[in-house]
Amino acid sequence: MNFQTTFFIVLAICFLYSANAQVLTQQQITVEEGLALWNPLSGGLNNPQFSEVDLNNDGINDLFIFDKDGDVVLTFENGGTPNQIDYTLNPELKVNFPEFKNWAMFRDYDLDGIMDLFCHSIVPGIGGITVYKGSYDSNNILEFTLVQDYLKFPSFNGLQINLYVSSEDFPAIDDIDSDGDMDVVTFGSLGGYIEYYENQSAQMGYGSDSLIFLMVDECWGRAYESGIINALEISPRIDSCPYRSTFVGQKGVHVGSNLLTWDMDNDQDRELFLGDVSFSEILYAKNNAGNSDTAWFVDQESNFPSYDVPADIHLFPAMFALDVNNDGLKDFIASPSAGNISEDIEVAWFYKNVTNNQFPAFNFVKKDLVAAGMIDIGDETNPTFFDHNGDGLMDMVIGGYGNYNATSGIHDASIFLYENIGAPMNPKYRLVNSDYGGLSVLNENAFHPTFGDFDGDGDMDMVVGDDNGKLKYLENTDTGNGIASFSTITPNWGAIDVGQRSSPFAIDLNQDGLLDLVIGERNGFINYYENQGTVSAPNLIEVNDSLGLMDSRTPTLGFPTGYGAAVFDTEAGNVYAYLGTAQGVIKKYLVNQDSLYSGGFTLVDGDFGEIREGVRTRIAIADINSDGAKDYLIGNKRGGVSLYSTMPINSLATSNEEIIIPSIEFSIWPNPTNDILNIGIEHSNNKPMKLRIINALGQELMSATLQGNQQVNVSPLASGVYFVELSSANSMIGIQKFVKE
Repeated sequence: MNFQTTFFIVLAICFLYSANAQVLTQQQITVEEGLALWNPLSGGLNNPQFSEVDLNNDGINDLFIFDKDGDVVLTFENGGTPNQIDYTLNPELKVNFPEFKNWAMFRDYDLDGIMDLFCHSIVPGIGGITVYKGSYDSNNILEFTLVQDYLKFPSFNGLQINLYVSSEDFPAIDDIDSDGDMDVVTFGSLGGYIEYYENQSAQMGYGSDSLIFLMVDECWGRAYESGIINALEISPRIDSCPYRSTFVGQKGVHVGSNLLTWDMDNDQDRELFLGDVSFSEILYAKNNAGNSDTAWFVDQESNFPSYDVPADIHLFPAMFALDVNNDGLKDFIASPSAGNISEDIEVAWFYKNVTNNQFPAFNFVKKDLVAAGMIDIGDETNPTFFDHNGDGLMDMVIGGYGNYNATSGIHDASIFLYENIGAPMNPKYRLVNSDYGGLSVLNENAFHPTFGDFDGDGDMDMVVGDDNGKLKYLENTDTGNGIASFSTITPNWGAIDVGQRSSPFAIDLNQDGLLDLVIGERNGFINYYENQGTVSAPNLIEVNDSLGLMDSRTPTLGFPTGYGAAVFDTEAGNVYAYLGTAQGVIKKYLVNQDSLYSGGFTLVDGDFGEIREGVRTRIAIADINSDGAKDYLIGNKRGGVSLYSTMPINSLATSNEEIIIPSIEFSIWPNPTNDILNIGIEHSNNKPMKLRIINALGQELMSATLQGNQQVNVSPLASGVYFVELSSANSMIGIQKFVKE
């Protein structure tokens, strides 16, 4: 049984509810950007770190990615096709991972054939290395046992202290002296000297299964990195060190560097790749004239690989060695690791090893390994659902902070429209507009769209929040063909200003027939702007600046910011608010109509779906495949989106049985209507069917069970465009649009 089949069977089994939590599982469906993306709904990448590791004990190394931006683990199963890049996102492979931050890598330190996890210290306030031993659980999924909360070594006075590694640096963990155990090369806490911590396991007769360290070299490589130029200052002799009369003491302040060691010339000592926080190029100390015990670099190049396309990683390159394409050769990957000021789309420069593992040489292949297969708009994503062409299918509209432009030093932002080109039960998306609404000309950031009929003409207008806390209004000038069209941008709409990062959501919250706005902001609270105007002339007045006392801030960080964004949905007659947070968890609240102006909503789930997509989450809700189960599109800091549901999105993937769609036709009249809508049904089986009235956001407003012709009183609905959705027990019958006058 392949992974896809197993995955969807597990999804069906996991259709469970508890009193306070709902079980959700990550999904993938078809998304095209020209060609179909390989892993489209994987959440994007900003500062990825790569390791190869057999995650499911099938003898094939899979791909582990840890994104430093948001501390997110992504696990990709390797199909193992020779000479091919063959990775498919499999979130089930990360179920046993512990929580950690800043950096992580896999190394088999005890040589038992199972990779072990090395990560930044999990002990608060300790800069260092935590180690977990890997093993396989009863389902052959990699699991972990804590070995050391942080690695230690004896200081000059014999006391055990932490082997220091900065939270910003990526150290080299490698068998430096070729004796079979794992050593550590890292920068010291002060200055630009590289320190070598030798593992004494082999020397003490323990083989490779222990982690016993001594600092044996305070000036490894006989070099000093100043950070002023992208070069090492190298000593002329193996028995000296730059700027030192002895090997004691440090010089300067270390500001950040990433390291990779690699025996590039098969002589049993290690060359060095270095990425400095101040530079975009990779420094290669390419000639180690020392030996396995004492490194001495005598030659270097500042733009590796100078013989091909040199890496230009803006900013702070990190380097990784792994077999990417299943040919048995270790390839080279470089990625940025400077949060917020680094490239956030072309984030994985892949160089293929074209020789062998003894004397590797690399050819440039692409800048977006794995990332090219994902929806990724750069930094931060604010998704919503909207039927832009009136076909009854929910399209995806995605705004965000934008793509970092290294030339200008700013983010270029726009809104992306992914049209649903599938069928009611089988959604499929295609990118049709990468500047929806034309907002890119404004040179602003953090676009957050929502849709609602604010001028009472029966179509859905667009309201967009921005980085400055204000709103923009784009009137829908649909000419009658049902396709939304936005031609003009009204800035500073309604003179609304919530400070920073306005995140609006359109809803008639007080149920008076007028469309209100609920607006999140950077400080973490949610603002309620009540419409005190009319259907065609809104007058939005702030009546509550801490709606429901919902709070998206992170207590452990001292409540600095929250980046709050709330959306609302109706379930079983109750209205719920879903709050995206700075920390990344999503909170679910029961909305109390008596608490719209003061007081709090009821928190019913503080970790909705146990979703882990990194920080600054955003959520959009719709039933995109008309199966009666809500689907949740999650935005995050990494610039992509992920999809979660309680049920498989594509029902065809769950069974080989043919799905039979009954021959049923239905009609609606009059259209437009101001009160009664007639439903006419022609069918022979006389079985009950479900009827739903939904708006253009996919929100259910009315529902009924019917077996024949029926009348529906739609007079309580506000004027606008709505849809009648008819389904049977096992299939979608159809969707028709009508206008409520």
